[in-house]
Amino acid sequence: MVEVNRPDRRVRHQRGKSDPIDAVNAARAVLAGTATATPKSSEGTVKMIGHTKIAHDTAVKARTQAMATVKVPEELREQLTGLSKMARRERCAGLRPDLIGNSVASAKCPCTN
Repeated sequence: MVEVNRPDRRVRHQRGKSDPIDAVNAARAVLAGTATATPKSSEGTVKMIGHTKIAHDTAVKARTQAMATVKVPEELREQLTGLSKMARRERCAGLRPDLIGNSVASAKCPCTN
């Protein structure tokens, strides 16, 4: 298997733009020894960016699923409505449960959700 450079623009312009013509030109480049492209490695910066993107996408998906499953009592929802995401996050982080005897107290307790 040989890595081939992108098609020569001059040749593509003269002979037209199509996959069969590009395949023939690639085969000719290999036979002529002018196909000198270096294959992409599976390591390096591009791979690291890919891993970072996968981690980000996974975190976003998990956050979305978590927000979709949270059931908040109306009384607590009224306190959080209208706040920005950051303010809502800080307010929720600061919630402390009373004795767990009702749904509002249990919604404030992270150990029961």
